[in-house]
Amino acid sequence: MPHLASILREAGQAYRNRTVDILRGDASAEAIASVLGIPIAEVVYRRGHTDAQGRFTYRDVEMRPTDVSTRERRFAPGSLREKPIHRSAWMIKLLPFCPISWEPLIYRCTCGAHQDWTAVRDILRCSGCGTLLTDMIVDKIPARWRPYLQIYADLLSPDSASRAAALRRLPEDVAVLSPGQAVELILTLVPSAELGIRRTARDLSVWRERPMLLSKAIAKVVEGMLAGEAATARLLLGGRPKHVEPRSRHLSRLAKLLTGRGRIDLPEPITDIFDEAEQAISVPGKGEETSIDFMEAELLLKRPRATLRAARRDGTLRTAFRIRRGEVFPALDRAEIERLASEKTLGLAKMGRALGQIPLYGVAQLADVGLLRYAEHPFTWKTKGVRILQGEEKRLLATLGEGSSKLQEDDTVTLYSVLRGIGGNRPIVTAMVVP
Repeated sequence: MPHLASILREAGQAYRNRTVDILRGDASAEAIASVLGIPIAEVVYRRGHTDAQGRFTYRDVEMRPTDVSTRERRFAPGSLREKPIHRSAWMIKLLPFCPISWEPLIYRCTCGAHQDWTAVRDILRCSGCGTLLTDMIVDKIPARWRPYLQIYADLLSPDSASRAAALRRLPEDVAVLSPGQAVELILTLVPSAELGIRRTARDLSVWRERPMLLSKAIAKVVEGMLAGEAATARLLLGGRPKHVEPRSRHLSRLAKLLTGRGRIDLPEPITDIFDEAEQAISVPGKGEETSIDFMEAELLLKRPRATLRAARRDGTLRTAFRIRRGEVFPALDRAEIERLASEKTLGLAKMGRALGQIPLYGVAQLADVGLLRYAEHPFTWKTKGVRILQGEEKRLLATLGEGSSKLQEDDTVTLYSVLRGIGGNRPIVTAMVVP
């Protein structure tokens, strides 16, 4: 194989010591086709191209330009043993395995040398130590994952029939997508399926260093789709997975889903499901609207943060969640905290004095029959005890005043006298003040 500089020189193109000139499109497709003696369409097809709408396609599959690795020389030793060629599928970062030999794609020799295209002289040999890469032994993809990974690989296949067949096997709301969009959706769900993966976009530690883990995660997503459990992440967004797991672990999955690879233009109803997730959890840029951190809540409620955290854990206060750096952090519901901060209440003793020295049991009886309204939030009861909403005394006195205005003064009796006279006999109070 001639050196890249020779090819570019013959094509009349500048050589800048960049191994990606041909594939990135810097060199003229017509010139390259002339030098290599192949059709121009073949050059365009093999290096990918961008259409008028700005969409990049490689091997007739829509993807991002950065999804094609033109620097890393990933390989599968077993596949090289069978046929000494470098397969174009190995250049797709989104494919962490070889669908021919079912080996994870690797890029290092046993000597540790990083395999790239800069100094390669023989694709069968290490560019560092020169030993045969075909002698390397790597663990193969487990057989139970392969049916699901085959569907995924077919979505990236250059064969249109294979791509169409793979889409037909997926649920209806996924089958309406293009193969490239279906791949995007699967990769978006990958972090939620495998907690060892934070995200897949531009994450070299995933597609380059951990191809077996990424393959496992892809298989789990496709398996869930075929089982109807999470065709479009409905399971993840609508509740915990069917298997029992801590809530924090489930929310970590949701956080990873929202901060993962990133959504491209997907049709409804898939975009609606992601929108639902953003409503359920405070995503970056929206967190201030729906959640409040413990420090701010402490200032508003004048309660220690330890008390607020304990109330959140036992369910007394609603929990909101924020995502920071791909991880979930618990917070409090902003609307609930602001409502509690603005709520004014009185204890039974103060309410009794406001009503004319009504005894405590009398205030409780009036509240029990609905003539006074309790502060109903469990956090108020837990931290302050039984409380009556401030202003209820004015409403009750106004109600009693309206009724007594139609009577002669000699025919009326004070509420204090009535409640003192009957003591704790609640049924009598009910009969007297409730129609």
